[in-house]
Amino acid sequence: FLEPDAPIPILHVGKMKEYIAENDIKLAVLTVPEPSAQSILDSLMKTSIRGVVNFAPIPLKGSDTCLIHNINIEQEFEKLFYRIQFTDREN
Repeated sequence: FLEPDAPIPILHVGKMKEYIAENDIKLAVLTVPEPSAQSILDSLMKTSIRGVVNFAPIPLKGSDTCLIHNINIEQEFEKLFYRIQFTDREN
């Protein structure tokens, strides 16, 4: 479902480079399946993007001009559930 006129537009990946250039975007959030992550990152690093928050289930490496912050969402949920369970046992 694509919504090019939404406040935060959802566009086809084929329009990504053009949209980034037209809007001078510097930060991207990567939320793609593992097999697509590296190729999308490679495309992003050819644009004005200088930082990526990576939620893809694979650690990625940036470059001198593009920083990557890898987040393992599964691990974050695991930590949260553990803390909730631990807190419930104390009460």
